[in-house]
Amino acid sequence: MPTYNKLPQPSPFFKGKLYQKLVEDLTLAGMAKRTVYGYVRAIRKLCEFQQKTPTKLTEADVRAFLLHQIVELEVASGTQSVLLSGIKFFFRTTLPRKWKVLDQSKINYTHSLPDR
Repeated sequence: MPTYNKLPQPSPFFKGKLYQKLVEDLTLAGMAKRTVYGYVRAIRKLCEFQQKTPTKLTEADVRAFLLHQIVELEVASGTQSVLLSGIKFFFRTTLPRKWKVLDQSKINYTHSLPDR
């Protein structure tokens, strides 16, 4: 389990000025260490999945990544929420883009009753 005192390691596709700008934007927004860690990790995972730097990512790349996480990997709704929130923050604040996928994407939380 991460301690959140250190940021996720930069990757060949997500490093340098944009990495640092995201961290600074999150800090200025008053985000908790755990949130900063999760959002930076979300962008790193997106870039590694597409093997592109954030400036070269397209709306279709983001859509494919989210679908891969939800459909193929079947990540939990909490993980989906962190990934989507991190991607939305990055492409609305750090590297602004007006993409429909950022507004259309929504997490469906499942509520199950405890087993007796």
